[in-house]
Amino acid sequence: MLESKELDPLIAPHAARHRAEIDKILVKAESAERLARDAYLVQLDRVEADLIAKGDANSAAAIVAERKGAAGITPATKENGNLPKKAQGPQRTLIKELNKIHEGAIAAARRPNSVYTAALNSIPGTTDNPELAKQIVAEKKRLLLGVGVVANLETDLAGTLWRRVENNKVVHVFTLDKKWEGSGWAAHGPNRVRFDWGTVLILADEGNMLIGDDGKPNMTLERARPSKVEEWGWRSLGSFSREEAQKARKD
Repeated sequence: MLESKELDPLIAPHAARHRAEIDKILVKAESAERLARDAYLVQLDRVEADLIAKGDANSAAAIVAERKGAAGITPATKENGNLPKKAQGPQRTLIKELNKIHEGAIAAARRPNSVYTAALNSIPGTTDNPELAKQIVAEKKRLLLGVGVVANLETDLAGTLWRRVENNKVVHVFTLDKKWEGSGWAAHGPNRVRFDWGTVLILADEGNMLIGDDGKPNMTLERARPSKVEEWGWRSLGSFSREEAQKARKD
């Protein structure tokens, strides 16, 4: 993603309005997911209490393990048939709800993406300004992948959803407890993430792709987390001031 000193002033106000609209969508989606997970945890508590009352320690232990891993459940998570039967229904419901929330976010992003694209197309002077034209093309390409952007892996990666290029059907999540598909991950600086097995991926400038050491895309962003208002006005919104960015978000 282009930083403020590089983003052309003709693009910046449109980028700010687009970022504000996308942020509203992300905030709504994250809030809905949090409520869905909380409801699931309440149901797990009830199932666990029932199992303990019946003296079924093994099944109760399975519920404890499921509770610990609940934060890593994504719209693409497969149902766990090894769970106690009373917990299988609630887990199935959670996965369906997460799918619904995610698909709703993707659908909601289409309108602001369309408005932003139209605004980019209306910017004059691209014939005589190759750098401006290049930035416009880059912004259009960015809209083709995922909802939102990741500006800094140290602060923005946890909780985001991605797709592996080699298997585009599966959604992966960088969980808040620094897990990825059961293994650990850690951000090394704003644009590098290292996995426990040693692989290092680099964040692309557009903020929606992780690249391998071979220079090829490894993951594409599916959905970011809500951006931090404090970063606006100096990182991604060009000449927009922080106050203007905050106003755009409220509007």
